[in-house]
Amino acid sequence: MNKTTALLNMQDELNSCNMIRRDCLTSISELMNDDQVKDCETIINYKDKEFLQCVNMLDSIVTKSSLLECYRHESWMNALIDSSIDMLEDIIIFYKYIYILSNKHKVNKNKFHPSNSFATNIQRIVAINRADVLSSIQQRFVQLRLPIGGFTNRMFDLRRLTTIEKLIMVIFVLVAATTIIVVAARFPNPSSFQYLVFRILLSSYAGIFGFILPGTIKIEGKYNGFAIRASGAVSLFILVYLCNPPIL
Repeated sequence: MNKTTALLNMQDELNSCNMIRRDCLTSISELMNDDQVKDCETIINYKDKEFLQCVNMLDSIVTKSSLLECYRHESWMNALIDSSIDMLEDIIIFYKYIYILSNKHKVNKNKFHPSNSFATNIQRIVAINRADVLSSIQQRFVQLRLPIGGFTNRMFDLRRLTTIEKLIMVIFVLVAATTIIVVAARFPNPSSFQYLVFRILLSSYAGIFGFILPGTIKIEGKYNGFAIRASGAVSLFILVYLCNPPIL
C-alpha cells in the first residue's frame, strides 16, 4: 500500500470517527434531558464503550499518520489537528455529562473513568501543534480528573527532524562516543574527583540520547532513603549515574 492510498484510507477512517463522535455526543445530550429513562447505568455503559472506541480510533489514526510521515501533507495535518481538537473538546463535554448522569441516577461514576493511556496521542498532536488552545483544554481535563499523559509527556519524534538536524545529531553521537573512548584510554585509573566528573558527563550523554531516541522509559524506587520517580531522558540519566562500574 503506497502513502497516497494510506492517506485516503485514513481520511475515510477520520470521517467515520467524526460521525461516530457527533452521534455519541448527541445521544448523551438527549439522555441528559430525559427524566424518565430506565436502566440508565446500562445505557451509560454502552455509550461510554462506543465513545471509547471512537477515541481509540482517532488515537490510532494519529499514530499511523506519524509513522507514515504524513506531517508533510499540510491539508491532511490541518484536518487531523482540527479533528483532534474537536475530539478533546467533546471528551470534556461527554464525561461532564457522564458524571452528572451518574450522580443523578446514583451510579458509580468511577467505573466510567478512562485509563491513563486515554487519548494520549490525540493530546500530543494538539500539544505540539496548537499551543494556543492547549492550556484551556488541559485545565478542563484536570478539573474533570481525566488523564493528561499526552499533554505532559510529549514524545520527541525523530521523523519530524530535517536532514540537517539529523546530521547534527549523528555528529553529536560520534563526538560523544569518541570522547568517551579517548577519556577511558587517557585516564584508566581516574581519581575520585575525575571519576565523579566522568560519571556526570556519561549520565548527561545518556540523558541526551534518551531525549533523541523515540520510546518511553520510567523508573521508580528508593536510593539511600530517597524516593526516586522519573521518566524519559531524566530516567536514563539517573540509571547511568547510579550504575557504579568499579564496584561491580
